[in-house]
Amino acid sequence: RYVKAVELLKDSDDSVRMGGIYALERLAVEDEGKYFKTVIEVLAAYIRYRTTATAPRLDRNGNPFLDARGKPKYEYLYPPRRKAGEKPAKKILTDEATEDEKQQAEENYQNAVEEWAQGVEHTEPVKAAMKSLSCLWKSGFAPSEGGESVDLRGAWLVGIEANRFQLSRWQFEGAHLEGAYLW
Repeated sequence: RYVKAVELLKDSDDSVRMGGIYALERLAVEDEGKYFKTVIEVLAAYIRYRTTATAPRLDRNGNPFLDARGKPKYEYLYPPRRKAGEKPAKKILTDEATEDEKQQAEENYQNAVEEWAQGVEHTEPVKAAMKSLSCLWKSGFAPSEGGESVDLRGAWLVGIEANRFQLSRWQFEGAHLEGAYLW
């Protein structure tokens, strides 16, 4: 059953992948949590894989697109559906800008990112995997102490709504969380 559920995660149809996610969730709580840790790791890996950057985005000449800091922009293997276009760029100010101007520019940027993030829509399977992870984590099978955690480091979770989720000991280092509702 475990192998079949994992195979469903590779399907191109969202509803089939969701079936695999829910089958894994059920498997995690059966047999007194025998597969709990494995399922947590698989679902977290699924989210990371479906939301993490894979390669620099290239222009027609093969040169990487650069962000405002001069770093390459990355393409996402399975990007969230975007209703809001590209992420707003930060306004670059000259050295002569006053502290008030710098503060106002930063505030305007944060507001623009927040508004942009509201237009990002993750796929239903990614949302379902986040919800399943949360349900499993607070189900009582999660370890009460120790180094166990849910590893979502580097995941692209912009705009994800997870404020009702149980997120204690989840790792988000390097994750993109602009506009996310986590707590």
